[in-house]
Amino acid sequence: MKLDTCHLHSNVKMFAVIVLSLLLGLVVGAAFANFDYLRSKVLSWMTCKSGMPYSSVYSRSLEPGDCFTVKQGGKIGDIFNQSNEPVVDTFDSQVEKYEKDNNTRLIFINHRKKKNSAFAGISLFDKEEYLTMDDANAVLDILRKTDPTQKITLILNTNGGNLDASEVIVNALLNHKGEIETYIPRYARSAGLILALASTKIYMEPNAFVGPADPQISLMMWQMSAADIQKYAVSSKDRSTMMSLFGDLCGLYANMASSSIGRTRDLVWKMCETTHSASPQHVWNAFFQGHDNHDRPIFYSQARASLPHLEEKKNDELFKLFVEHGK
Repeated sequence: MKLDTCHLHSNVKMFAVIVLSLLLGLVVGAAFANFDYLRSKVLSWMTCKSGMPYSSVYSRSLEPGDCFTVKQGGKIGDIFNQSNEPVVDTFDSQVEKYEKDNNTRLIFINHRKKKNSAFAGISLFDKEEYLTMDDANAVLDILRKTDPTQKITLILNTNGGNLDASEVIVNALLNHKGEIETYIPRYARSAGLILALASTKIYMEPNAFVGPADPQISLMMWQMSAADIQKYAVSSKDRSTMMSLFGDLCGLYANMASSSIGRTRDLVWKMCETTHSASPQHVWNAFFQGHDNHDRPIFYSQARASLPHLEEKKNDELFKLFVEHGK
């Protein structure tokens, strides 16, 4: 029998292409799965135009040599030029001046837009940063270095994020003995509103807004309201035509939704009863029942009805610091 070498070579090439394609797919998949980690490593080598580390959470360093890395807030520490003279950090000095003039400690939680990557009109990565446990750990580090009786001013600009991170930050703020006030320059949606509720005073710039904070459950690439899942699961119990697997999935997601709603409800009651700022039932009915789409902006006139400690107030000095931090 004569061996067809051309056909053999063709098969080997095809096999090699398939193997390389699979390996490339694994590499790309791993990069997507670890995108936030890879991005944080890249950003750890970068600084903002203001001279600050590119970080969502920032607060002025209190001790010489303090060095918070990316996602841990703070300035780069004591930096010296070739003449061995301290480099003046303009943004840090502006923050320090505001703190001294107003007897407060500024903490920025500022989630800025990422550079969006897209192919053929399809977005590959989220356009917005969101609240994570890295942010929570950064806030804990900052509060640990702050006098427990010191007034705190939280500059909050976020689309929200993880419930566990919100619970950690809220717990730390409620345990702080000093006064807590929140300043919202543009928006505090979802978990951002939860953080704001941990303060005794909330200030919003004119045209700033908050958003509904009902818990969301992830289902593959979609986000759904826990309240909607719970309602659907109850209404679907009597449907005899439902497939068993589908029914089991509904039950599992209904349990997740119920747990998230319970955790969030406990947190709302704890915040309102600790700060004595608003009726927990009114706050729950207005922002946590899932009546509105999760992306709906709620402006001052509507939010004020349920938040008596909310005030619309223009603060040029704080807004300027917020803009500088975002550069």
